Order: sequence, then C-alpha cells, then structure tokens
Amino acid sequence: MDMQLDEKINEMNDKKEAFSLGHYKNINIEVHFSWFFVMVLLTYSLATAFFPMYFQSFTKTEYWIISLIAAALLFLSIFLHELSHSLVALKNKIPIEKITLFFFGGVSSMDDSHITPAKEFKIAIAGPLFSFFFAAFFYGIELYFTNKYVDAIAFYLTRLNLMIALFNLVPGYPLDGGRVFRAIMWKITKDMRKATRYAASAGKLFAWALIFLGVFIIISMNNFSGLWYVVLGLFLVYLANASYQQVILRDILSKVAVEEIITKEIAPINHELSLRELAQKFTYSAERCFLVNKNDRLIGFVQSEFLKKIPEYKWDVARADDIAVNIDFIKVQLGTPLHKILGYMLFRNLEYILIVQKTKVLGIIEREKLMNIIKIYS
Repeated sequence: MDMQLDEKINEMNDKKEAFSLGHYKNINIEVHFSWFFVMVLLTYSLATAFFPMYFQSFTKTEYWIISLIAAALLFLSIFLHELSHSLVALKNKIPIEKITLFFFGGVSSMDDSHITPAKEFKIAIAGPLFSFFFAAFFYGIELYFTNKYVDAIAFYLTRLNLMIALFNLVPGYPLDGGRVFRAIMWKITKDMRKATRYAASAGKLFAWALIFLGVFIIISMNNFSGLWYVVLGLFLVYLANASYQQVILRDILSKVAVEEIITKEIAPINHELSLRELAQKFTYSAERCFLVNKNDRLIGFVQSEFLKKIPEYKWDVARADDIAVNIDFIKVQLGTPLHKILGYMLFRNLEYILIVQKTKVLGIIEREKLMNIIKIYS
C-alpha cells in the first residue's frame, strides 16, 4: 500500500482538534488545542504584568503560582458559563451533544432544529447571568478573606467574570447578547434568517469597532496590548459571518428531504479485489464509489480518486481494502439534519456519506448534490 495514502487515510480517521475531558449529563466536554496556547500566554501575562501591577509584595515564584491558579479558575469560569447554556437548553428539551472550550471562550453543540425565540432567549441569557453570579461570588471572597493569595486571585476573577458577563451582553451575534437580540427580532419578524442577519450585522459592527480601537491603541499609545482587541475583533468577524452562513445553509437544506437526494443502490466489492480490477470497474461502469465487503460485512469505502494516490505499477498487488476508508468514518444515522451532514463532510473533506438506519445501509449522499441545492436556493 502507498505510504502517502496510508498516512492520509489514518490522518482522516484520527483527525482531532480537541480532546475530551469526560461527560456530564451525557454532554461530551472537549478542550480545543488552541486553549493551551492561551493558557500559557494568559499565565505569562498575569505573572509579569497584571499581578505585579496590583500586588507588589509577592516573590517571582509566587506570581507564577497564583497566575497559574488564576488562569485555571478562569478556565473553570468559562466552562461553567458555557455549561449554564447547556443545562438551560436541556431543561427546554434541546439536546446538547458537546461543549468545546477553545481560544476565547466556548461553544455548545446543540440540536436547535426545534428551538423557538423564547427558548433561544432563555438559553442565551443564562451564560451572562451565571458570570454575574460568579463575579459576585469572588467579590464576596475578596471582601471576607484576608489571605493575600486568595485576595489576589479573587480580585482578578471578580473583574474577569464581570468583563465576561458584560462583553457577552453586547447585542452582536454570535455573542450571548447577540443571541438575545436575535431571539427578540425573531419574535418580532417571525423570520429566523432575517433576525440572524440583523444580529450578525450588529456583531460585525462591534467587532470592527474593537479592531479600530486596538489599532488606535497600538499607533497612538505605542502599546501592543491593543493587539488583543484586533485579534478578538477579527475572531468575532469570522464567527459572525460563519454563524450567519450556517443559518442560511440550515434554512435551505431543511426544505430538502433525504429521500430526494439519496442514491439508494451502492455496489459492494470484495475486499481482495486488486486495484487493477477496481480501476476497470470504475472505467466500465457509471459508479464513482463502492462499498468494500469482507466476509459478508461492510468494512470500508473506496472512490475513484483514491486510485490516483497509488502508482499504477502497484495496482496488481495492492487490494481494495488497502485504500478503503473505515466505514464508521463516513456513516451517519438517518434523521441527522442535512446541514449537519454537510458540515461533517466539509470538515472531513468527504465527497460521499453513507446514510444508515441502525446498522442497515440505506444509501449514499453526494456532497456535490448538496452544494448544487445551496447554489440554486441561496
């Protein structure tokens, strides 16, 4: 088997951008790898700038210790902020698949196909309310504890949780305040797509204001702390655009039934078929993909493009199962919304996806068909 393709397939099957911390109420808690970069940067910033500015009595080692603890507790604050959204969603019968904590915050992956303006409002407002509570909690610790280490950490976390709450209340999508704004506009207009456009526009306006503020601080004050505002603003512009596009895709694809686009007959091939024989099958048939069968069990999937990765002189010795992608990698259960299927295909760079009902293969969906539908109706 060609090593390049072997590595590519293994990379596709194992590709992960986050690792799991465990589960709570069947919600998978994940941490994006970008968080480690921020954790290091934040700890460094606290130890060398923030705590030395407000508390001059610590040693260098003490600054690093309390900075590490403060950064970890900020991580906990962000997690609980995001968890509050998820718990309110569950209470309103909105399933939550996972929470991913990443660069500047967190995201709850929820099935919002049955969400209403009222439910959206409750879910969105839960996070800022919890952050206000957490700010008050640490302020109480700051007032009633006399230990200088506890006081320093509580001082920082009071202000950070207050900032998180206020920042998230900005009425720009996809911030919590933007989701609250969208819920209100959705209730008024009765049009989720239009409400999202208004909220996303407000989000981009706020994001660009942050970017210009950051540039102003850098240029006029020669202070590179403004870079944080620039990075955060660019990140919010990206999120606002991506979130709005996601709503458009969901709106378009929600009008399409799986039965309209599924290809129901997919030919199986034996796993021992040589690549030469497989190439002939692709040449003399209209098929562009096959399922790989071994001992009457489907084990993989091949498409014509895979053959391009193997030099032709190896086609007589390499077999179909050498280039097959694991069947579990490309299958989704019947009932999965089409916009989520498309998102999975784009993320994994898949041209095809199998639709299954429990273990029975019902058919296959081509990414090209979904993209054509979007082009027609967008």
